[in-house]
Amino acid sequence: MPRKLVGKDMNELGPLNAIGHSHTRVALTPISGQDFMLDRGNQQISPSVLRRVGQEYLIIISTRWKIQELQGRSFLIDTCDDLVDNTLKGFYTVITGYHDRVIYKVG
Repeated sequence: MPRKLVGKDMNELGPLNAIGHSHTRVALTPISGQDFMLDRGNQQISPSVLRRVGQEYLIIISTRWKIQELQGRSFLIDTCDDLVDNTLKGFYTVITGYHDRVIYKVG
């Protein structure tokens, strides 16, 4: 199946409209110097978007340095929707480089 970019720098409606494509993925990266993967400032990636995409289609990308900076603390999620936040908690494969992955906790 060919892959294509369906948009960039979207507001919340852009991702919601794009989710109609099968296997839509959302790529996330942590904010450097903070524990947050998603917070209230991520208005484009709203709880509605996250519910429709599903946990299995989230891609987390980080440098090893950002993970080491956490000193064992989990990545945090605060979407203003406790149900979504709880659904997204768990362990994820985090892409840290070309052919380099780590398992890290979100929650």
